[in-house]
Amino acid sequence: MEVLALIPALLFIIAASAHLQADLPDDALYVSPEGDDAWSGLLAEPAPDGGDGPLATLATARDRARALRASLDADRTEPLVIVLRAGRYALPEPLTLGPEDSGTVASPLVWMAYPGEEPVISGGVELAGFEETPEGWWRAPYPDELPDTISLYVNGVRRGRPRRP
Repeated sequence: MEVLALIPALLFIIAASAHLQADLPDDALYVSPEGDDAWSGLLAEPAPDGGDGPLATLATARDRARALRASLDADRTEPLVIVLRAGRYALPEPLTLGPEDSGTVASPLVWMAYPGEEPVISGGVELAGFEETPEGWWRAPYPDELPDTISLYVNGVRRGRPRRP
């Protein structure tokens, strides 16, 4: 009986997601880890022929939005939207947004997740090459150019910094 009570709520969520997708403007820019910064960014998925599709990086999406904003009608009344597809976006440097990235009151710049998906924006560095020591510890090479580690995550769970007596 409780499962049946959830069905109307699930149908509402599905309908709301479809409504959000339908409400995206035609000039929305899409970004995906499977994208390519040489593409237009106007397609949510790569074209079957591989000739066009979403952008690959947030910085390129920001720059394309700036260029698109400059070419738009000053009387535009709908937001300019950047839609992030699911996946991990590793930022090699901070993404800088300035006043020109705000848009206008009538037509703001909106960054959003693709309906039903969860993108992850990360400034972290992935460590690889773990090996077990004879004492039972795990270690990996730590790149020299990185600053002191503030947080360590293992499989998405925050862990304390490793310490040895």
